[in-house]
Amino acid sequence: ESGEEELWLDFQQTKYICVDGRNFKPISFPVNLKIEDYTKSKGLSTDDVKEADKKWGPNVMRVILPTFQELFVERATAPFFVFQVFCVALWCLDEYWYYSLFTLGMLAMFEATVVKQQMKS
Repeated sequence: ESGEEELWLDFQQTKYICVDGRNFKPISFPVNLKIEDYTKSKGLSTDDVKEADKKWGPNVMRVILPTFQELFVERATAPFFVFQVFCVALWCLDEYWYYSLFTLGMLAMFEATVVKQQMKS
């Protein structure tokens, strides 16, 4: 090519190229060819692979797994869990404080178990 560096950015796993010095557009892929062009393709040469890698980037997908704490906070702020904690707080105001604290511990352990299971799958 011209040897000039191309300005680009990567946002939400999509590569955008600078078109006029100010505006960015997502890169285009060759998806509008005839079906025969795809079926008769013999693959890419080594130089073509290097060019394609330079233009489109590596063919990888990064999956960012949330941490235990992030998942637990998400579940602990769910409306039903908040309602259960509110009920535990009301029971603490009555004579059922030992039962309510036990229930709160069981709720926390249940949610932790659900989060652990979610992380496995």
